[in-house]
Amino acid sequence: MPKFILMFITMGLISLPSIPNTTPQAISSKIPELITQVNQVTEEEQFIHDTLEEEFKIFRGSTWSVSEDKVLGVKHIGDYVTVDLDSQMTNYGGGTAIENFIGGVVMDVVFSNTDAEEVSITVAGEVTIFPEGSDFQNITRLAFERYYKENYRVE
Repeated sequence: MPKFILMFITMGLISLPSIPNTTPQAISSKIPELITQVNQVTEEEQFIHDTLEEEFKIFRGSTWSVSEDKVLGVKHIGDYVTVDLDSQMTNYGGGTAIENFIGGVVMDVVFSNTDAEEVSITVAGEVTIFPEGSDFQNITRLAFERYYKENYRVE
């Protein structure tokens, strides 16, 4: 989870105005507080997590056991949601249809259930380009509505 903190600080979603001096020591002294803040899961984040786990049940079988989580975490801060997937979510054997399904489902669930304006998908806490080349970073609600919803959503 500390990677989430660094990512949110870098993106300006978590500010450090209460730290009087921004030396590395001052910032590192606030890390435990930020970890606690980021680790708190809201009902909305838990709902998104559970909904995505349900959607991703199709990935059961030889790759995963039934009990393995495919969604490692969901964080909604301000207008931004990050969904962190397990690294095995990129081991689907290739194919743009599956990759598009993964991205489309995440975007649909997030935008249908939150007021967020942007969503990003990370894999094991890292910004990732999926095997077929998809980059699901900073996808806006408008982009989803105009392009992804029609082209990636699996009914």
